[in-house]
Amino acid sequence: MPFVFTTCLSRDRLRDCALLLLTVFVLPTVACAQIESSSEQPEAETKGLSSSPIANERFVATSEGYMLPYTETIEELGLELEMVPIPAGKLEFDRRQFSNAEKLLQRKAGEAEVSIDVPAFWMGKYEITWEQYVHYAGLYGAMKKRIRAEDLEDVSIEEPDAVTAPTEIYDPRSRFELLSSKQCPAFSMSQFAAKQFTKWLSIRTGGEYRLPSEAEWTYACLAGEPISQFQPLSDAKLKEQALFGHGDIGPEKVGQREANAWDLHDMLGNVSEYVLDSDGKSLFNRMPNGRFEHWKSVGMAKTRFTTVACGGNFSCDPDYCTPFSRLRIDESYWDSEANIPLSISWLGTPDKQTTIGFRVVRSLEKLPADRREQCWRPDNEDLDFDLEMKLQGGRGVVGRIPVPDEYPRSPIDLLGK
Repeated sequence: MPFVFTTCLSRDRLRDCALLLLTVFVLPTVACAQIESSSEQPEAETKGLSSSPIANERFVATSEGYMLPYTETIEELGLELEMVPIPAGKLEFDRRQFSNAEKLLQRKAGEAEVSIDVPAFWMGKYEITWEQYVHYAGLYGAMKKRIRAEDLEDVSIEEPDAVTAPTEIYDPRSRFELLSSKQCPAFSMSQFAAKQFTKWLSIRTGGEYRLPSEAEWTYACLAGEPISQFQPLSDAKLKEQALFGHGDIGPEKVGQREANAWDLHDMLGNVSEYVLDSDGKSLFNRMPNGRFEHWKSVGMAKTRFTTVACGGNFSCDPDYCTPFSRLRIDESYWDSEANIPLSISWLGTPDKQTTIGFRVVRSLEKLPADRREQCWRPDNEDLDFDLEMKLQGGRGVVGRIPVPDEYPRSPIDLLGK
């Protein structure tokens, strides 16, 4: 119905009123329509990046803007993940400083033989907790329900919106005996499961989350301290930053100890942390002399039993709770199947895997598609084959994200603690 009004105003006044109506109501609508139909949409803002710093807030200045701390959220799940900015820099070292056990030898270093350029990135302020991880780990039931309802048996792990998930935990009371809180770091997963969590998180949030490389992890743990000037902490000082020597107690809630200079908690102790590198050798023993861009430093696996985790854990002695401490995951970590039904590709032997967890990172620069997939996929043919066999046998599931948010209770709830 047309808009009609009556008035006793003069013709000039009426004209002015008409122009006013046109300016207030019609022109903005036309302008909005032109913007919405334009093929050149403005680029979405990069989360955690600002054109100016915020007072009393830690920031990292880059050519792209100011990197700030931010909180990643999935509101419908009540999931929050705090991320902090890490500046670009170099990880430099003399390989002669390190023993085969990755212990720093106490002698003066020579000129740096190896230099790795580390671009700016964001890193999880804390290790991933059970409260966060359970939303991925509990996907099995919801995915199976959706697959049956929508006949989606042909979903492939190669698809960009698909992830795999393990069967449900068969005996949580045994596996999570040392778990005291949902805020404790998640543990008992394989490196591949940790990588799949980062893919799930990326799909749900639109970010590009992944595991850190060994170079990134070491660089962030040192928080700007050159390796050539590194001095081990006294046991008393280490205890302020790390949980260690508590093998019969288990991990504690994240964030209970002091953060390092870049506001990262529990980089040492609590749980050892998976990295992307998976060739079984430490960065310090693997790299040849020279200067390398970051991705050239990442060592990828040739077989499935060669992943590493960094930083020591709650069961370590203080000498093995340093930025250079490495836990090598070998076949003994997979010497018994983890679940009934069996899901060894996602879950490890309960008595060993309780010491290993992870945290996530996000690069400032957008990753090429092939690099992004490298961060999420199985990294060797043995694991790829094992996954296919287990998925075909129903000992795991692959499905598209999102699925109906029907997740089981967390392990701590299952234990009734």
